[in-house]
Amino acid sequence: MSRYRLIVPLLLVAAVTGCSSAPSGSASAVVTYVDESGEQRVEVATEGARCDEAEPRRLGSPDEEIVFVVAVTGEATFRVRLGDELSFLSKGTASAPQGGIQVDGVTGTVVRSGISGTQTRVSAEAMLSAEVVCPDS
Repeated sequence: MSRYRLIVPLLLVAAVTGCSSAPSGSASAVVTYVDESGEQRVEVATEGARCDEAEPRRLGSPDEEIVFVVAVTGEATFRVRLGDELSFLSKGTASAPQGGIQVDGVTGTVVRSGISGTQTRVSAEAMLSAEVVCPDS
């Protein structure tokens, strides 16, 4: 009887440890912009990035703080949530190879989302540097 009590906890520990060693990606972004208070710099980082294979591909964080949408052509657009109400939206695209993406100096705007779904531009000239590393398949 005591042998069974020991085996069950060991199996549970092995199962939990096995899950934690699963491959994990990461996503990080730095957005700089100017608002009424001056120059702002916001850093967003998360572990456990997702990289979908279906078209259009989505790369980014599971909580969708960082989202890159990659078209069939391989061009990506970017959205980064900077807080509860603020988001960076890219104006242009960048090339996104398989396995992840790294960009520097992508231009965009920073917008504030309102209660009714309206967006108010906070900054017309924002810059994004970001990286998403996809988990190993």
